[in-house]
Amino acid sequence: MKPEEKNVKMEPVHNPELEKVITDLKEGATPEKQVALIEALKKASLLAPCDFDVKVEPDQKLPQDFKPQQIKFYLLNTNDGKTLFPAFTDIEMSQKMSMGPNVKPKYVVRTAKDYDVLVSAKDNKAVGVVINPGVDNIV
Repeated sequence: MKPEEKNVKMEPVHNPELEKVITDLKEGATPEKQVALIEALKKASLLAPCDFDVKVEPDQKLPQDFKPQQIKFYLLNTNDGKTLFPAFTDIEMSQKMSMGPNVKPKYVVRTAKDYDVLVSAKDNKAVGVVINPGVDNIV
């Protein structure tokens, strides 16, 4: 790891524009609000709960030799049999949902494009993404 990368301060993930659009959608969906959601998602950075076996100190990036295949993303199963990737607008939202007893997920930051790649992967079981599961449930 290069010395200048050792102590990189990571900014917290916040998505005020996306959160506003989600609040507006809860008041009633319209085509305009759907478009606003899509536009806000294009700009958003979302927290993806996962697990990986690499030790990362707070405020540091993943090591350069880290391979994306080492990340195991958590998935949610719905009552109607669908499997979805959970995504959170910020750490506070992620803490409102339990991933199960004794499960303490780590988080990586992903964009809507990143999730598109994950959902499109041939060995993937998920059919989509749910934003703020258990709270907003935007699929």
